Amino acid sequence: MHGIPDFTFMGVGRLQTLDLSGNWLQQLTQRSLAGLHAHLEIIKLDNNRLSTLDRCVFYRFDNIDLLKVSQHKAEHFIKSIIDNAK
Repeated sequence: MHGIPDFTFMGVGRLQTLDLSGNWLQQLTQRSLAGLHAHLEIIKLDNNRLSTLDRCVFYRFDNIDLLKVSQHKAEHFIKSIIDNAK
């Protein structure tokens, strides 16, 4: 899977855990996760191929307790985006 289509999760409701591990994702955009920021606590993105990540992808995700992003081509870049989103 290259990426998650825009607005895929709109209307999902009170989703607290999203596990996208091992899906060979190459990109993740803010619109890919639109609708999840209010209740999501756990995001697992490990073991993908993320090389493109919007700088604001985790903007307004204030309830995140766990974010797994290991095993990526751009792991250091992803960590810097996460640090800047705090």
